[in-house]
Amino acid sequence: MSRRTLFRASAAIGLAAPAHTATQRVRPRPDSTVVFSDDFSSGNLSSWPLTGLNGNGTMGVVAGPTDAQNPAARFTIPDDGQSYRSEVALRTFGYGQFRFRLSTYLPANWTPFSAGTITAQWHGYKLVNGADTNPPIQLAVIQDYWQVRIHHLVDPTTVVSTSFDLGACAFGAWSHWDFNITWSTPDSDGLVTASLNGTQVLSHPGPNNYHQDLAPYFHLGIYRPNWNPANFPGYPTGGPDVVVYDDDIIIEQL
Repeated sequence: MSRRTLFRASAAIGLAAPAHTATQRVRPRPDSTVVFSDDFSSGNLSSWPLTGLNGNGTMGVVAGPTDAQNPAARFTIPDDGQSYRSEVALRTFGYGQFRFRLSTYLPANWTPFSAGTITAQWHGYKLVNGADTNPPIQLAVIQDYWQVRIHHLVDPTTVVSTSFDLGACAFGAWSHWDFNITWSTPDSDGLVTASLNGTQVLSHPGPNNYHQDLAPYFHLGIYRPNWNPANFPGYPTGGPDVVVYDDDIIIEQL
């Protein structure tokens, strides 16, 4: 498979998904509008209009790691010197206030990686000069703890990055995330809050994106930028595959 980015439209492009029935770990708010949900009970990833594979990674729906009766999405990338991305993504829902809820499972035999493994990101589009943007918001595993990093522009060429450590990872267990994001605009500050297993671990008011014509769009899966051979050739290889499970995705517009 080519090393180039392969985000492409999948065969089924609709943003609606089957009713959320698998675990009922999360429920929509009564004052919100559900714009996307997926508990993977369909047995496939067809609800996600975009997929991205770089190298020899895999993605699919399998029996859940803690309950074989409850399906989950499984993403993998091998440590082979060319694989660094296995993700699905949604098209932008526009600016406004949104609640993103997802559950992520890191296996008990997870190998710590100091450069970071992104498990979810809200990504911008190319800048006017054609340069790629860092994701305005990313959720990552750094060694054995969770981290959120927020990027925004302070002028047409200068990006500010702020990192927030959110606590130790629970390996071999589900981590239930609740992100409430109000996208900032050129005229108004935004707000990013995050809760992990019901406890708030982040509150960040202020700019949180690049204020482009299109609001950031959501990625889910695995992305290891430091394994990209175009940027880091000769990176040591031969370790175990990286594996992440995800389930119970609900996105609401508030």
